[in-house]
Amino acid sequence: MTFSMPSKLLFLSHEELKIDKLARALKRYLPNCVIIKGNMSDEQSAYFIEITHGDVNKGFGLVRLCEELEVSINDVVAFGDR
Repeated sequence: MTFSMPSKLLFLSHEELKIDKLARALKRYLPNCVIIKGNMSDEQSAYFIEITHGDVNKGFGLVRLCEELEVSINDVVAFGDR
């Protein structure tokens, strides 16, 4: 496999206002990216922003991984929160 620039970035903070401010700035400077804000627990004590390029998704990644590993996509199951 070959590697290049990261396809995902994650920022964490206990301060929701800082995360909100960062999310607004990132949306201005990275218009082709998907920015998701959330919290790490039910207590809402740790907030995060996940940033991915708009063309990056689980399906595309799975197809590429199957190609690299020479595994048929028909033999693969994927699951997750998105």
